[in-house]
Amino acid sequence: DLPRIREISVESFDGVTANQLLEQRYGQIGDRSWREWKAAEIEGAFRREPESVLVAEQAGTIVGVISYRLDQRRRIGHIGNNGVDPSHQGQGIGTWMYERVLEIFREAGMRFAEVSSGLDGAAARARRADEKVGFEPLTSSVRYFREL
Repeated sequence: DLPRIREISVESFDGVTANQLLEQRYGQIGDRSWREWKAAEIEGAFRREPESVLVAEQAGTIVGVISYRLDQRRRIGHIGNNGVDPSHQGQGIGTWMYERVLEIFREAGMRFAEVSSGLDGAAARARRADEKVGFEPLTSSVRYFREL
């Protein structure tokens, strides 16, 4: 499943990941493209805790992925990388994945759930998905970079 998980993650973050914006402004960062960095990020989560990466399937094909982690001390469940294959968006798959992870958080005794999203127009779709399942904004922030 890992190649498909990597593919969906990269497709889902096209236009919204900071590494892509850095690459557009300054050129390739390190020895990889932003796509390779994003794929490595989800692969790392999968390899560290495969039980905390869920997939959604339709007719035996993976069409969505969501990762999460549990902070037992603070009782906060964190939703990480998530996305739905563009050809399957708008069918409730993202909502189903969110609801399943929120159920896992409740079962694990979490008090809060957290997800983060960008504030630019490219992340509007992600913010709508977050809000659809009841997330509310808590803070706003900006990430600054400069070349050295």
